Amino acid sequence: MKKITLVAALFFSLLLLPALAPAAQEGNSKADAQATPDKSPKDSFRSFVFSTRMDIGLDWWGRVPLNSAKITTTSEVYPGDAITIIPLALNFTSKPDEPYSLKITARGGKKGSLEDIGVQYAKGTWWNPHNIRLLSESLIMIRFGKEDEPGPQEIVFEIENEKTGEKSTATAEINFVEWESPKPIEDANELNKTIYEFNSNLSPKTLYSIFMSPHLSFMQRGPWHGLNPAMYSFFKYAFQANKFLLPILRKEFDSASPQQRENMIVLFGILGEPEFEKEKMTPDEVVLQSNIREMKFDDDPYKEIKAPSDLDLLWGEFEARGTYAPARRVLDALLFEEERNFADERMRKKDINKNDPAQVAKLMKGLSAMAAEWSVVSNTRNELFGKYLTWAVKNDVNSRLGDAIGSLFERARVKAEASKALKKKEEKKAGSSPAPKTPKDAKASPSSK
Repeated sequence: MKKITLVAALFFSLLLLPALAPAAQEGNSKADAQATPDKSPKDSFRSFVFSTRMDIGLDWWGRVPLNSAKITTTSEVYPGDAITIIPLALNFTSKPDEPYSLKITARGGKKGSLEDIGVQYAKGTWWNPHNIRLLSESLIMIRFGKEDEPGPQEIVFEIENEKTGEKSTATAEINFVEWESPKPIEDANELNKTIYEFNSNLSPKTLYSIFMSPHLSFMQRGPWHGLNPAMYSFFKYAFQANKFLLPILRKEFDSASPQQRENMIVLFGILGEPEFEKEKMTPDEVVLQSNIREMKFDDDPYKEIKAPSDLDLLWGEFEARGTYAPARRVLDALLFEEERNFADERMRKKDINKNDPAQVAKLMKGLSAMAAEWSVVSNTRNELFGKYLTWAVKNDVNSRLGDAIGSLFERARVKAEASKALKKKEEKKAGSSPAPKTPKDAKASPSSK
């Protein structure tokens, strides 16, 4: 078991993080709180620990509204896989700006034979309405190798409040198991839904089932290298976080379906992985493998948003990682008001000079704004994006962008109400219409019998 302890300097922005939602304290973590005579158990110094595959940048904790963070925990880990263990402490101060000092001792290994991982300290002044702090000083990343023996593992944190002498112990239970490939997703609707919700799941088995689905294809007719940019981005980031799956896919290449083989060739080309053996490939597959590796992907939407495909790249990254940066970057396209009006007018009049590069560039940027408007409103159904959007409006947008977001959702509200009223009117009209009369001498057709 390889352990990497990340230092607090990487997470200086956690000084004022929101509290943990009660639902997120569930999962595979256990906590043992030690009560003291002068406090009720509810208000006693306590600790919790959780194991997760969520991004270690901790956006899902620090860039969401207060007391709304949700944590996707995991208890199963595979050879070459990596998970993060994160402890947190509650009720370690009793008043605002009160200094505190916490001693954090970590041990890990097989139950009954734990080894010391290390001792770290969390010190400073602290207060928030829920008196809770994620102890990023003792965040631990664990990766199991082939040399490790499968079975249950434990990571135990003993946290001591050095000002009061109180102690609390929290344990994360992990089951290290051999990988067994799950079944692919067979239903196309389920496939789309699972990709859309992947950032609330992040399971390698879910990723495998998505990738091996018979309905999945990277290919898409259009200007972006003949590929679907959202799928390109989603799998690029998802497999970068789950590289242990790549040798598994390579081993299954020979027995895979033609569609699965095509997807593997594209994925390995995108990631720059070694080529598949040409001797085991069809002529078309050899050509595809060569072509995909010769492509120069313009895939940096953080540099500039030039076309709707840049938004697809951002949404793919968001769905794969659940991080704040792509969600926030999409909002910037809402500021392309001049380009949007230009695109709207030209498209209505069908007046587009495709031979004028400046006009085409302005048109594509305007289409990006339109795509951003639709996708921002649509993706508020994604719980994490909705939280990021709420936090961004309050903490991370200027007045101009804030006004643009407010105007967008006001237009969406008016449109939704108008659509609802129209539907109600049509239903009322249909309900008041007399039922069609059937001639008494009508004969049944052969197909109606």
